[in-house]
Amino acid sequence: YFRGKISTRRQKVISVFFLLCYLTEVIGYILTFTIKNNMISGNIFMLFELLFWCYFLNDVLNGKVHIALFILLYISLLAQWINFVFQYTIWKHNPMFSILEASAIMILSAYYLFQLSRNSTIPLHKVPEFWFVSGALIYFTTSFIGLGIPRYLLLTNSSKVLQNFVSRFWIFYSIINILANIIFAKGFLCISTKKT
Repeated sequence: YFRGKISTRRQKVISVFFLLCYLTEVIGYILTFTIKNNMISGNIFMLFELLFWCYFLNDVLNGKVHIALFILLYISLLAQWINFVFQYTIWKHNPMFSILEASAIMILSAYYLFQLSRNSTIPLHKVPEFWFVSGALIYFTTSFIGLGIPRYLLLTNSSKVLQNFVSRFWIFYSIINILANIIFAKGFLCISTKKT
């Protein structure tokens, strides 16, 4: 369906990224049936996900944010990830990395969308990058809330509030994830309907 349509390097990279997202979900699903802990694939994927979004946002911002900022961001978050792995294990969820990753990508996505809304000469709904970054903003904002609030409640020993929040929030989180995936799909639809 996309033959001849995905022509730019950016479009190829985002296609490979979403294919890897799918494969990570499949691997995680399989791991839950074999070893009962799929956090290793999730923790490794988080590093790749951060690298992808740093690359993608730097590319779409066309150098408006210096590459050194993205390298510094990636190295500092990589250091936090490595510290967690050596201090605890790769088999447990790394909540602080997830929160930091979500906040960084959320801020950069909002910045890109703000720049795009001010400088775009074509309608935003026809720009695939608008849809991909909008999906990322929604996904990572929800992740930030979904991981940050429980972390705060856990640190403040609010176990009753934490239990109520988590049980109710994950339904909302799942619905928002579906919405983000629909928005990502709209980005691919923009690519497929572009005139070549």
